[in-house]
Amino acid sequence: MTQDIQPATGFASPAPGWFGTVHFRAIRVIVWACWLVGGLALAVLVIALLAGVLDRFLFKIGLPWPEELGRLALIWLTFIGGIVATAQGRHFAIAFQEDPTAQPLAMRAVIALATAALSVFLAYQGWLMLDLVGGQTMAAFDISVTWMYLPFIIFACAAAVIEALMLVAIIIRLLGPAARPAVTNS
Repeated sequence: MTQDIQPATGFASPAPGWFGTVHFRAIRVIVWACWLVGGLALAVLVIALLAGVLDRFLFKIGLPWPEELGRLALIWLTFIGGIVATAQGRHFAIAFQEDPTAQPLAMRAVIALATAALSVFLAYQGWLMLDLVGGQTMAAFDISVTWMYLPFIIFACAAAVIEALMLVAIIIRLLGPAARPAVTNS
């Protein structure tokens, strides 16, 4: 079974036909948005760290915001990057072979289901955490601590959506004519 790797996203859809096209487009939009937010988070991180170093060692003022802004940007960068890694099949998953595309489709469906279930559980736990710390504020910015925990929930929800799309694509391939063995007359 051969699959076409899409160069824009780096992953293959196991679904043939129109769903494969929709599948690629949906995940491509998610990945594009994550690259945009991740790039912005990286730029903010670099600027905050540079400001912190200059502030501490050159001006000797000791501003509180560069460290807090850098921490916030790193958290966003980490979890947004996790979404891209999940879309490319390079993040957390249950793997039984080194090359996941070499696994039987049924095994890949089980893995996608387990990963989606774990992602939903993590999103739920993250939401509970937001409810717990929602009233606290960050010292330097006087904004809610929710902004520090929000990327975790976004990551978990996006991972669940990506894995659900992959599961549907695998089921379509399993039920479609491409998955059935050819009948030969002997």
